[in-house]
Amino acid sequence: MTKWTREDQKLLDELIERKTQFRKQREAAVEEIVKRFYYPDISPNVIVEGICCYAEDLIKLLGNNDESGDNNSNEWIEWKGGECPLPYGTMVRVRLRNGLQYEGAALISTGMHHGNWYVGFYNDPRPTRADIVAYQLMK
Repeated sequence: MTKWTREDQKLLDELIERKTQFRKQREAAVEEIVKRFYYPDISPNVIVEGICCYAEDLIKLLGNNDESGDNNSNEWIEWKGGECPLPYGTMVRVRLRNGLQYEGAALISTGMHHGNWYVGFYNDPRPTRADIVAYQLMK
């Protein structure tokens, strides 16, 4: 049987500290999800889809990964509404007014259909949560 050393105790203390930090990060992430995605008037399917899109960012946060492997180094382009400025099917990431982000093909994928590029609905020009407010071109 080996003796418990100071190095062993130091390692144990470090592991306990890491576990505590991870737990705090996880709790903060859950709070962020609740703040970002709880809308009583939105269907649960839309909320789940938003959480899935947000999961990659949470993994980076909890894993403390750098973003050097990200496939997109472009800056966000602010969007004030109007006809989609991109050719049909262009790979793009969009940010909606409610904070959700989607990646996919312009005018095809969820969150970036024709109506999302305009402000408001066809018969009501007031801003909605589903309006695109920024986009990034993807490589």
